[in-house]
Amino acid sequence: MDSQNGRIQMYWVFLSMMLYGIASLFLSTAHAGLPAVAAIKPGTVGIMPKKGIAPEQKDKVPSTKGIVAEEKSPSSVLERESGVVSNVFTAPVRDASVKLKVSGFSQLDLAMTSQKKTQADKTGISNTPYFHIGNTKLKFEASVEKEKMSAGWLIRFDPQLNNNSLIDRNGVFWKHDDVGHVEAGNIKGVDDSLFKFAQGLIGGSNFWDSGLGKIFYQPEGSCYCDGVDFVGSTHTATKISYATPKIGDVLTLAASYTPNTAHRGCVGMTGLNQSADGGSKSKNNPVGFFEDKDKKYVPFGTNNVTLVAHLKKQCGDWTVGGSFAYIHDSAEIWAKSKGVNDPDVKYLLKDTNAFGVSGLLGYRKFNLGVEFMNNGQSRLPVDDTLFTTANNADGKNHAADDKHSTSVYGIENGHKGNAGKVFTVVAQYKWTDKLRTALAFQRTHRKLNDDSCTTRDTFAKTVNYAFMPGLEGYIETDLICLKREDKGTENKEHSNSGIVVMAGVRVNI
Repeated sequence: MDSQNGRIQMYWVFLSMMLYGIASLFLSTAHAGLPAVAAIKPGTVGIMPKKGIAPEQKDKVPSTKGIVAEEKSPSSVLERESGVVSNVFTAPVRDASVKLKVSGFSQLDLAMTSQKKTQADKTGISNTPYFHIGNTKLKFEASVEKEKMSAGWLIRFDPQLNNNSLIDRNGVFWKHDDVGHVEAGNIKGVDDSLFKFAQGLIGGSNFWDSGLGKIFYQPEGSCYCDGVDFVGSTHTATKISYATPKIGDVLTLAASYTPNTAHRGCVGMTGLNQSADGGSKSKNNPVGFFEDKDKKYVPFGTNNVTLVAHLKKQCGDWTVGGSFAYIHDSAEIWAKSKGVNDPDVKYLLKDTNAFGVSGLLGYRKFNLGVEFMNNGQSRLPVDDTLFTTANNADGKNHAADDKHSTSVYGIENGHKGNAGKVFTVVAQYKWTDKLRTALAFQRTHRKLNDDSCTTRDTFAKTVNYAFMPGLEGYIETDLICLKREDKGTENKEHSNSGIVVMAGVRVNI
């Protein structure tokens, strides 16, 4: 406990020192014989309106203005913080200007669940009230701007007290209004920034990306409850991304290239393929619809390419949008060949080939978003070798018919299944400038092998109310049903259902 408190204190000391250094640099620049700049009160100056290319990202808080409103765009377009008003501090430097933008959000959630199955062991998942700090992010973006060009550096903090990594994004960017936007570093890929429309409509605590897995019990072998991703989505693995300027003020084309999705930061070449016992692979490689509880046998991809086409058009009272995303890479996995003391061995998996389509239709205060994602057989094993590996890696002797599993790939004949499909529909209505509601449904389905499949049906109702600029409250109700079928019969041991009710507040700066 003492070491954890010491680490937390160290994080905040580091953050304080960085803020002090940035402020000192700003003051020294402003007074080094440069023209005086009028004092700017925090919160009084917003980002200058520009035509941005990215809609709301899936890991961002929903905008209180709704998705049909043209958002104010920071310099870092691919890393846009939605629904957040940024303070801008500007100092002239010769014939250019230096800007520091600060943005962020934090939310508190109080949740209550009633579910058929609970987990009474060390996970502590039960039908009791749960009060926690939800998504909390703080981003700094420093840039130099001249005419149509800008270049800068962004860094984002995730200051939740139990987070092992204080910094969750770090990258540089360069933009020219006539050429496009380039960004590199530990940043989100274009599938996160430019694909999904429906996620930006949901409101509440952000529905399936809000941490439902912390309070809703997911039996092993069932669909993952908390969030969905493309299999092959690179999250914040080290990459380079490019987005074109808007073509005809409607269409944007974008691409991300990630050499190795297991690489995050500067781990070095020798650290890329290590086991994921707290390593980098588990942070950048979602396991599809399964929770990898012990963080072993996590697959990753090499030469990952993500392509996105995104369009959005406003015609009077109507808003129409659509996007298409495709992800490809060569996949592999490192696992034990025999027992716990044997070295890891590389196994090749089926190539990643995942795609999705997303659409938006809006009329005045009403918006409808629809999405479909298909992961095909992305990153599935090529045969049953990994099933045998998973059953033997713990050093125990399992019978041939024992479905014991230590990982997502511990499924007999798993190579005959698929990596899952997702269908999402969200309807949002904005009653006033302060009040909006939404109804949502999402179904995930995955074929495990010739005989088994698993689904997750989630219904949600959300209400958001803005008390003042920067402060909003919300109420969310989720009905969740996890169901697994073996040979056409429900496997109740690997199924669960229940209701989750959340209430919370969110502060945006």
